[in-house]
Amino acid sequence: EERGALLETYVLHEIRAYLHYNDLHYPIFYWKTHQGTEVDFIIESRSGVLALEVKASTRWSSWDNAGLVRFRDDHPELKIRTVGVYRGARALKEKEVTVQPCEEFLRSLWGGELVR
Repeated sequence: EERGALLETYVLHEIRAYLHYNDLHYPIFYWKTHQGTEVDFIIESRSGVLALEVKASTRWSSWDNAGLVRFRDDHPELKIRTVGVYRGARALKEKEVTVQPCEEFLRSLWGGELVR
């Protein structure tokens, strides 16, 4: 049960470290609707918005996309990149959501591919 919170915290600290070391002062938000649909991290940058959902599961299901899809649909005026992070072994693309294993996500983050 704790894995989810631990992975989210780890990802948050990596994002904060990346932003700090690259002198990027972008805010990080959490988003939730009144119905309970949520997105773990929203990062506003010069290049657009990164919406990020983190799951400790080794499988990604279409249900896991719900918050990301809803956020994108609710904000059509924004340039939004939707990314899922999970403990699985392979990258996926589902409903305009790019899903990456955690290690691949970290390489993309630190490589400057996600937030600039």
